[in-house]
Amino acid sequence: MTAQLPPWADLFGSGRQPFPLLTNAPDPELYERITKAIERPQRVDATTIEWLERCLSEHRRVEDTLGSGPLLPVVRAQLDAITVLAQSAPGPLADRVVAMLGQYAQFIAWMC
Repeated sequence: MTAQLPPWADLFGSGRQPFPLLTNAPDPELYERITKAIERPQRVDATTIEWLERCLSEHRRVEDTLGSGPLLPVVRAQLDAITVLAQSAPGPLADRVVAMLGQYAQFIAWMC
C-alpha cells in the first residue's frame, strides 16, 4: 500500500499552495512570437517584451517562497536571451529591452 501525502494545509499550515503558479504562460500565438524573436532578435516587439517583464515579476514572487535555487537556471537563460534581444532591438524598444536586461541582471545578482 502506498502512503498518500498530506494536503498542502497539513504540510505548510495554510490552505494555499506553497508557491504561486504562473498565470501568464504564453498562448500558442505568443509562444510563436517569442520563439521567432529569439531566432531573429530584430523581430522583438512590445508584446514579447511585456511577456518577459511579467515573467520577471512572477519570478520575483516565486523566489520569495521557493528561494533562488530552482529559479536561477531559468532566469539565467532568460537573461541570455534578453542580452541577444538588447543587441538587436529596434528604435524605442531598445531602451526598454536594455532596462529589462538590467533588472534581470540585478535580480540574478540578488539571488546569488
